[in-house]
Amino acid sequence: MTSLPLKAIFSIEEFKNAESLEKERSALLQPSRDVMDSKLGQPKFDQLPAYVYVYKIAFGAGGQLVVDHMLHYTEGSSGKPADRPRIEHKDVPSVVQGLLNGSVASRNPANDLGANFKHEGHHWDRLCYIAFVIDHPNWSFCDLTSNPDLPPAVFRRIKNNRPTETNTCFFDGAVVPISVGGEERKLFYCINHFRDKDGKRPSKPKHEQFKYDLYTKFDFGAGFPEAILIFDPGGDNNGPPVPPPEDN
Repeated sequence: MTSLPLKAIFSIEEFKNAESLEKERSALLQPSRDVMDSKLGQPKFDQLPAYVYVYKIAFGAGGQLVVDHMLHYTEGSSGKPADRPRIEHKDVPSVVQGLLNGSVASRNPANDLGANFKHEGHHWDRLCYIAFVIDHPNWSFCDLTSNPDLPPAVFRRIKNNRPTETNTCFFDGAVVPISVGGEERKLFYCINHFRDKDGKRPSKPKHEQFKYDLYTKFDFGAGFPEAILIFDPGGDNNGPPVPPPEDN
């Protein structure tokens, strides 16, 4: 069973009027949108990832939230990790759709990839695509296209135990529809460009702490306000950057 701290907002207006600390309310209602910035192809952001790492969020048989992890990459002809072919940004939705429908195999057993939102393995420590899918017909991601106030996610570096530092890694975000089991679901994905606070890949061992929030929405149907649910997986995730492993 997953234990997820969720902040439930049953309408933007309701939350604006709620009794809450001004800074917290302001940060939640005016989150950074930089994960959606297009960086790919610019200096320091010119490499395509060879990996797609997927979180599938769904309800289990007992009604509890379950998060499954999946990883995709293709071996190169040499068999060396450095020669694994790069994946185009536009091809990520078809890869994720294949993973979720069973036509593309996940490379590692789930217990090697992480559990719920526990980030085991080094998928956060290398150049890769990070993807999230909520497998529920009424549940999707916030999208700047339909709601300019709320992005699908916010990534921030942590300094002095507070997520106040600028995002330097996670950009090129997109929210697109995919088909899962013949039904439409929304996919959010972005690129972990694997950069430090100065926009560089460090040459010495170094870990940066970061946190992220996922901004999602739930449709209760006609006559009911849409709920905004913010996933807060926690602020103690060890992530980029560390020296790039050989399989970057």
